[in-house]
Amino acid sequence: MISQELFDETLLESQELFDYSDNDQAVRETIHELQSQNKESRLDHLSLTHPESEEGKKDRENQRNFIQALKIGDLSLAMAIVINANATSKEEHKATAMFTSLVLQQGFFQLDSDLMKRLDCP
Repeated sequence: MISQELFDETLLESQELFDYSDNDQAVRETIHELQSQNKESRLDHLSLTHPESEEGKKDRENQRNFIQALKIGDLSLAMAIVINANATSKEEHKATAMFTSLVLQQGFFQLDSDLMKRLDCP
């Protein structure tokens, strides 16, 4: 699974190497590059924004807050962060998919059974 850090590093390196002055072009090219390298890669758990843009900075801050909420076991806060991050787009299904992907990505499926019950996992 591709991490946010790998996406950001690849984007910034490509932007510098190919002298992309347009952030949107750098994002598009990075997505294309990562998907062409690994056909099985899913990017739906990532912020596909430029890490230096206002939107990108906000997205990454939300990701850090989300992961911190999971680490302390506050699932209500974690879900609130995801829903609030996506509230302007009104895509609740995306929020749920992002929450699930990030939980699995961070390996929290290995936590104690009490947390697993709160996640409604078998």
